[in-house]
Amino acid sequence: MFAPSKSFLPLLVLASLVCSDVAHASWTKTGPSHFEIEGEVGPIGDELHAESSSMSAVEQAGKLVLSTNLYALDFGMAMKTTKFRQAFGVTQTTKAKLAIALDALEYPEQGESADGTVSGAFTLHGVTRTVQVDYEVSHAAPDHYVVSAEFSFDYTKFGVAPVCLLAICVDEIIDVHVNELELVHQ
Repeated sequence: MFAPSKSFLPLLVLASLVCSDVAHASWTKTGPSHFEIEGEVGPIGDELHAESSSMSAVEQAGKLVLSTNLYALDFGMAMKTTKFRQAFGVTQTTKAKLAIALDALEYPEQGESADGTVSGAFTLHGVTRTVQVDYEVSHAAPDHYVVSAEFSFDYTKFGVAPVCLLAICVDEIIDVHVNELELVHQ
């Protein structure tokens, strides 16, 4: 597994790497999934950290689309969670999405792994921008893949004002890590 560098959320793009010989069959997420977001809180150097296991992966129009319900992110403190939800306009149904073209991914032979970087369309707060996603995919068993990915984004480029709590602001760059997303190709 690769050592993640700083990167962000939903959530979510690396899973698309898992498509091998048959780009026309469909992909299904199996088992639990986990992703994390991280950011720096300057100037005190504290870290913003949230986790969620709420993620879906579906194939749509030749793309793998990963999405997560932002309301499910757990920041570990009620005040941080409330501030995040307010700043990002999060309701119980607010989603972040990452879409990656299936033909842009590398698919290893069974028992092998591959890694690379692909462009993805990340949608947050109603705004879609291109992000670069680093991924690693392992072909674990016939039609079964395990994907890890990471990417970073500047949340202020998605129509969100700087997030500050008690006059201390979160740096604009947020990192997203998707950990061992299991996909089956059917």
